[in-house]
Amino acid sequence: MVLIAGLSDKLDGTIARKLGLGDSLWGRILDPLADRIFMVFAFGSFYFVNLEINVSSWVVFLTVVQDILLAPLGAYIFFKKRKPLGSPLGKPVTFYQYSFLILVLALNLWRIEIDLLPLELLLVVLNFSSAVHHVLLWLREKQS
Repeated sequence: MVLIAGLSDKLDGTIARKLGLGDSLWGRILDPLADRIFMVFAFGSFYFVNLEINVSSWVVFLTVVQDILLAPLGAYIFFKKRKPLGSPLGKPVTFYQYSFLILVLALNLWRIEIDLLPLELLLVVLNFSSAVHHVLLWLREKQS
């Protein structure tokens, strides 16, 4: 299901750009908001589902809290300034989040045990970097 969600996200973005809808309300606000909502529920499910190879609860917490805080900030900036609060880190971080989700599910499906800590730390660092960059962009927008 996660793989399908990731592929459909990529496909709808490609279609939107080809049809010239990338600058519409959907392309600027709803698509990133849908990504954030999906990530909150996907990572949040790790807290409630008992997997053999599980994501650390602190990683789930930090990922979910970041998405819950950044989505309203981005929407606020867009509706106040009519400009999306986009960071070049957003797409790579979302790609890593999808990849991480798929990896965790695949490891559990095939019962392959690995130490997830290095991958979890990378996820947290990427999430934190993206969040800080979004806040810096917001502060710069606020000053102008």
